[in-house]
Amino acid sequence: FFLLEDTSFVRNAEEIPKPEATRFLPGRIALFFPGTALAPRPSTQHILRRYINPILIGLSPVTILTGIFVIPINGFLIGIGITSTIFLQEPVEEGGYAFSPSQNAAFNTSWWFGLMATQLCGYFLSDRVPLRIARRHGDWHPEYRLYNIFLVVVASPLGIGLFGVGLQYHLHYMVLALGVFLLMFGGTYSTPITVNYVTECFPQSALEVAVIMGVYRQVFGLSLPFFILPWKARVEPGWLFGTMAFISVFVSFLIVLLILKGQTLRRFNIVSEITEDGVDLGNSELESTRVEDATKY
Repeated sequence: FFLLEDTSFVRNAEEIPKPEATRFLPGRIALFFPGTALAPRPSTQHILRRYINPILIGLSPVTILTGIFVIPINGFLIGIGITSTIFLQEPVEEGGYAFSPSQNAAFNTSWWFGLMATQLCGYFLSDRVPLRIARRHGDWHPEYRLYNIFLVVVASPLGIGLFGVGLQYHLHYMVLALGVFLLMFGGTYSTPITVNYVTECFPQSALEVAVIMGVYRQVFGLSLPFFILPWKARVEPGWLFGTMAFISVFVSFLIVLLILKGQTLRRFNIVSEITEDGVDLGNSELESTRVEDATKY
């Protein structure tokens, strides 16, 4: 009550500047008590647009193609992450490794190593690679954000395949750990790349992009654990995880399509927003250009 300060600011032209409290007690009342002193009441149109925009963005061509890629890449990561302990603790006679809870916990460190690899690649590559490509071509296009995705295209199918081969032929558990490491790296590294790309296409709707991309990421992963075990019971592990690996490879061609034709596909986005597409990186003053969509909201 005594130390918390209001840090809000006017983000766009729709917001009305709030009056600043010059005295301590009125400022505490405005910050902690109900009312619209610090949070102006939004209009009905503004509320409706906040609900509708994620749907319109999610139905735009670039978002659909990116989302179809994200669904299996993140879905298989979540599904295998939830069920991997079940595979490992099954008796050896049933194709498992008879892991104890402590062994399972130790095995899960491979997931953390995959996450650390994601952090390192994100720090060193996420901006450096697309900016270097942009400087080579002289101007900026959001599709340059997608070039780092080729690390995911290699890591995710390879990780799923190693995990499946390890279970199929009962190889050393470190083979499974390597597969989990690659799977974790591919799934988590795909998230900032795809979200940043779609946000570049809709820069004034970053919150809406986060909402719809979160739906794409989780809708399949949360449902996969319900049928992955019956699926494994019907077929061998090699067939199960091999199918997942081939699906991951297949959806990667959608990213290639976006890299080659993304600039054209963005013209058909349902929501029209100002982007930095075509900005000359040699110009010190980066002026945004408007992308005129075929259908405007």
